[in-house]
Amino acid sequence: MADSTGKPVTGETANAVDKMPCQNNPAVFYIDNFSEGQEGWLMPIAPPYAIQHGGYVSGGLNITIKYQGKTYNFTAGPPPIGTNCVTLHIPSGAVTTSTVGNGYGSYCY
Repeated sequence: MADSTGKPVTGETANAVDKMPCQNNPAVFYIDNFSEGQEGWLMPIAPPYAIQHGGYVSGGLNITIKYQGKTYNFTAGPPPIGTNCVTLHIPSGAVTTSTVGNGYGSYCY
């Protein structure tokens, strides 16, 4: 994670719940592992049991961030096309979302 200037911050914890819309048997995955991308963005990583069953992080995440003694809960839904970039503003707890197209050079920033 990073502050508004792009400087890394530490001491946060992040986890998410992903509800995959499988055809006859919806699956729920608990995500505690994230990779840090450009500018401090966190990318959820599907747990091994999800990948073994053909799962991936599909969006529709219920996310919890704990930072400096406060807990922030919000939802990040999948866009119709592309990737959603969700920003949590601390300490207000406001959430903003933007969408980038998938393809070479597309990333959140």
